[in-house]
Amino acid sequence: MILYHTTLKENVASILKHGLQPSKFGIVYLSEKPDSWWNNSEYVTFEVDMTNCKHKLTTFNEPDLDEILCWGKIEPDSLKVLDKE
Repeated sequence: MILYHTTLKENVASILKHGLQPSKFGIVYLSEKPDSWWNNSEYVTFEVDMTNCKHKLTTFNEPDLDEILCWGKIEPDSLKVLDKE
């Protein structure tokens, strides 16, 4: 399964080195669509390959909410920066 994570450009180097770290609540926020969150030049979107992910995922049955919660760290080898051009 491929999901997406959008973040500020200033976070890219750290994420590529250390992976996506969970928030203080233990969650990494993901999306099913690459452009469903922030879509401007200050942000970059990662493609997240969830094939080997062993963490619990939580989805919501609300049509206007495109959010998936991953309950743990996502390793750097599962990430690829999407080219927006």
